[in-house]
Amino acid sequence: MIALLPVPDAARRLGISAPTLRRLVARGDIPHVRVSPGRVMLREADLDRWIEANVVNGDVNVDLSTLKWVRCP
Repeated sequence: MIALLPVPDAARRLGISAPTLRRLVARGDIPHVRVSPGRVMLREADLDRWIEANVVNGDVNVDLSTLKWVRCP
């Protein structure tokens, strides 16, 4: 069975806020599963791979200051 996390739980796992994670989802920067028009879930395995793929010199390679509020369709 594939472990799916709702946005708040996935954000906690990443150490970021839920709105920041929603922005990453809206920009297509992080893999996600759209389970209904207004709801996305994230696979634990995808989160782990995304973290590993974005590590640069020990830091995650995402400039969070460039994120802007975008409503997920």
